[in-house]
Amino acid sequence: RDIDIGEELSVDYATYEYECHAHPIEKCLCGSTKCRGSMRGFKHLTWDEKIEIMPHAYFSLLEKFVGETPNLGFVDYTHCLPGSI
Repeated sequence: RDIDIGEELSVDYATYEYECHAHPIEKCLCGSTKCRGSMRGFKHLTWDEKIEIMPHAYFSLLEKFVGETPNLGFVDYTHCLPGSI
């Protein structure tokens, strides 16, 4: 869709930042109903939050997550490949 002049845009850092070391926000005060309350990266999300954003996350981020998660077992994240949504 087209974006209106002056329309507020947002970005979900957790879809491409694993840890957000450079700019963590421990307590967000934006007031959005969709806000998680902090900005700390994919690594620090709850399991349900990770599952929710996986289709939108960078593939390299998912590879890092799978590689760093012991006993995760098989996770089919091929649905996250470009063009598969």
